[in-house]
Amino acid sequence: MSRSFGIEMRAPSFTALRGHEAKIMSVRASPDGAMIATASWDRRIGIWDVATGLLIRWLKGHTSNVNDIAFTSDGKLISASYDGTIREWRIADGVQTRIMARHGFGVNTLLVDEAADWLAYGALDGGTRVLRLSDGAEIADLTLDRRPILSMARRADGGQIAVGDGEGLHHGGWNRQLDHPARLSRRQARAGLGAGLCRWWYRPACRWYRGRRLCLARWPD
Repeated sequence: MSRSFGIEMRAPSFTALRGHEAKIMSVRASPDGAMIATASWDRRIGIWDVATGLLIRWLKGHTSNVNDIAFTSDGKLISASYDGTIREWRIADGVQTRIMARHGFGVNTLLVDEAADWLAYGALDGGTRVLRLSDGAEIADLTLDRRPILSMARRADGGQIAVGDGEGLHHGGWNRQLDHPARLSRRQARAGLGAGLCRWWYRPACRWYRGRRLCLARWPD
């Protein structure tokens, strides 16, 4: 017997969005609030009409679990998958417009800043990179050789980024002027991990919380 996976919208009544055949890992609302996108381990992305609760279309093409998604204001959607790719889709007709990255290992999480023209992602192997949104070119590598990257968040002004990984650590590093990103070799990164972050590269603010050292930092201006 097959199982049904769905999303419920409550306002205060609810509408169940049904159709996925596996876990739903990410739910995002479109910039205009008219659509909801769902990413699932059934390898599909669902696009749903908020007003009616009906499915608009499926976006298909990933060959493994879809973990995260992000809308853009120009009618596109970006997706990250365990197949190691980050893909861009045109929502109007469901066409995949490009593969933005082929990381190799599964990609778990995405961050998008359209105004600054960047996309950041975190992967199963610890890869943490920033791509130019317009052409997919890599503009920063924040990898610290820890695995896997499970979550990412950014400050509203883009001045800081926080990353949560499978070892329970939070680390961060961001340069407002991404035209001149700093880079750190894996050897240098490992040399600085005893302090939580490389102090000569970052200016970290660290606190102990429930037995873990959490660090949030930015690159010097």
